[in-house]
Amino acid sequence: MEDNVFENVEHIEFDTVRSKELRTIQLSLPKYTRGFVVSDFDEFIRDHVGAANVIEFKMLFRDNEWEMDISSKEIREKLIRMGKIKIKNKTCWIHPKICAEIRGFIHWLPNSIPNQRIIDFLCAYGEVLFVENETHNDRVAKDVRYFGLVLKTPHQKLDVPHFHEIDNFLCWIILQGREPACFHCRQIGHRKSDCPLYKEKLASYCSRTANTAPERKKPRGRRHIPEGAGDEIEKVDHFDQSSSLYTIWKSLELNTNKLLEKTCSNLERSFENKFQLIQDRHANNAVLSKDRKPKSESLTIPNVEELMVSEKHQLKLSEMEKDSYTSGDGKTSLYSKDHEFRKKIQNCQSL
Repeated sequence: MEDNVFENVEHIEFDTVRSKELRTIQLSLPKYTRGFVVSDFDEFIRDHVGAANVIEFKMLFRDNEWEMDISSKEIREKLIRMGKIKIKNKTCWIHPKICAEIRGFIHWLPNSIPNQRIIDFLCAYGEVLFVENETHNDRVAKDVRYFGLVLKTPHQKLDVPHFHEIDNFLCWIILQGREPACFHCRQIGHRKSDCPLYKEKLASYCSRTANTAPERKKPRGRRHIPEGAGDEIEKVDHFDQSSSLYTIWKSLELNTNKLLEKTCSNLERSFENKFQLIQDRHANNAVLSKDRKPKSESLTIPNVEELMVSEKHQLKLSEMEKDSYTSGDGKTSLYSKDHEFRKKIQNCQSL
């Protein structure tokens, strides 16, 4: 072999290899899963990835581990944030291919702190991929930041602190796949509810005799004025009328008074209108009750029956003068006027 074969090995750039790793995700099925083929992932690719965005999809050394090379960074990040999905009723975990690439959240940090301060803090542990604000319904920003980080070779997940101060604000750092830390003793491996020191503290409260607690030197919580801070504050009993603050306050006061007066007048007017309507309604009911006819003058059922009997009598008299006609069978029948009689009865009943 020639001596100059590995002469320029140190100058080879590995950007292509690194860029492929940052495009690839790994799909891990439960252990001892067998019998999966590429077609079993067609529904997952169609719904979440898109066939046009898949560069390469293959099975790794084990039957339960698969690798997917995706061209779109947004789709890859969306899949990593999903974490897991169901493939043929089996849970499939989604995570980056390299273990050094991690995702995490930073809590308790106000929105006024820029993302550059977080990048400066995370740069000590590796290469920061991105830092973005979490939002509620894609509108309201929350006090949570989501970040991507590629750890450098000597650093691990445990090297990143669980609690850290950024611009005098204590923040809580969560990394995916790392054990939680206790809020009380700041030790790793258990939560505050399971902390032995916290349980001892609660037990000491129960065993303490009544009225032996030390006096509180400051109010409960952080919202208090430090000692000596009030000495530098000058108390002002009145506003300076030439200041802009006084002008704004005065305009707000005038607008509020006008709005209250307008609301009260509208309410009084509506009450007066309702009261007048009630009075008019009572007056109309009284007039109608006076003009109403007594029950004795109204048409009663016997009067209707008398009219019906008189109409029947007239019809019987008129039957003698009816014209006759010959039907198809050659028999002679009289022309009936029952419909006229029915109309007259209906007219009498309508009265």
